[in-house]
Amino acid sequence: MRRHTPGTDPASVPVLTDMVQSGPSVPARGPHADLAREIFARVMGEVEGRLAADLERRLNQQLVPQVHAVVASAIADLHNELAAVIGDAINRALEHRNLK
Repeated sequence: MRRHTPGTDPASVPVLTDMVQSGPSVPARGPHADLAREIFARVMGEVEGRLAADLERRLNQQLVPQVHAVVASAIADLHNELAAVIGDAINRALEHRNLK
């Protein structure tokens, strides 16, 4: 932020981290307090909405392939187990048939 403040002393422009780390803000007072609160609420809503959308997009990008891989692996395991159970059942049926 400081680099983009032509004509002013860069040290006089606060950095976002300075503003966040400075502690709790003092509620707005004066004739424009309601307007300030409304602007703050709208900006926070917009920022939170964008952050939520970005977080959801990132999670989808990272988690969807992992979930697909886990599901595919689970299906493969079930397929193998099912094949083994069916094979055992067929072998028992053939043995039972040969005993008769």
